[in-house]
Amino acid sequence: MTLARLVESDPVRLAVQATLAAMGSFYAIRALGMDQASWCVISALFTVHVNVGSTLSSAASRIAGAIAGLAIGVACVWLIGTGGTDKALGLALGVAVMSLLSALRPELSYGLVTVAIVLLSEGSDVLDTAVTKAIAIALGTGIGTLVAVVVLPQHAHRSAERHLGQAVTLCRDLLRGSIQSFMGEAEVDLRRVHSRMLAELQAANAKVSWSESGRLLRRRSGHPLAGALLSAVRGLWTSVNLFERLDVKGMPDGSRALVGKPLDALDKALGDYFSRLGEAVAQRGRAPDSRSVHEHADAVMNALREVRRQGATQQLRVHDAEQVFALSLAIEQTLASTEQIASILSRNP
Repeated sequence: MTLARLVESDPVRLAVQATLAAMGSFYAIRALGMDQASWCVISALFTVHVNVGSTLSSAASRIAGAIAGLAIGVACVWLIGTGGTDKALGLALGVAVMSLLSALRPELSYGLVTVAIVLLSEGSDVLDTAVTKAIAIALGTGIGTLVAVVVLPQHAHRSAERHLGQAVTLCRDLLRGSIQSFMGEAEVDLRRVHSRMLAELQAANAKVSWSESGRLLRRRSGHPLAGALLSAVRGLWTSVNLFERLDVKGMPDGSRALVGKPLDALDKALGDYFSRLGEAVAQRGRAPDSRSVHEHADAVMNALREVRRQGATQQLRVHDAEQVFALSLAIEQTLASTEQIASILSRNP
């Protein structure tokens, strides 16, 4: 993994952002002379998320919830008071009202924190203490948001594209192992490749969900739709899986010899194409030239036609004839899937 890709990875990026958010909020609250560093730093840390969209959503929800909780807490203090059993009664009423509001509007659930801050504050300056803590929360939230937007920002749809690019590249390993098994060269266990592929697609799906949930706030034109790319890459995975289900070890040696060399050349051409296509998806670039892939695919199809021709005179077994047809289908479906991805990438300006 290159240094640039390591820095762009979610764990490293979040570590950098969280560290800067914590230090920035700590020094900011100290510069203001406020003794609420813990509230400020904690708010900053809980605001930073894996992408800009979720960070902005978290910040907006946190501030809105804090304001709602502050308002409810202050109202309970004024209406009930803070002495003796009044504190417990006010806390019960404030938490009940805020819990009801959070059930109706889950994004305001952070208000439970601020309502508790207000109603549990000691001393005569309850309101001043509550407001000071609310300011610390808002300051920490703002600093956390600023850091996420400025330092190594990652939008959800861009993160999804990176995962999808890696999934396309993994198709190279899946194809190589499948064809080795297919031609009887080696028995390759592809479960690990499938697990990695599934992990990349699940991560991409989560990022696509974030991107689509915030599309009204983050309209962007000229980019391929992450959802469309996700569907297309899933289709490519399904197409390449067709190779894994084939077996020509029982075919006559002459038939395998006809298919073997052009199929090996197609495997290498497709593997190289998957690598370049995966990079194009991850970088939101243009799809690479696929003419070489189609030329090698045509060579395999010609070899399969020759196998069928020979089979008509040599009575090719039904099983072998089915495998010839299945191989043709696998190639056609894989090429169609790559063309679909290329078509989506072509929507870039």
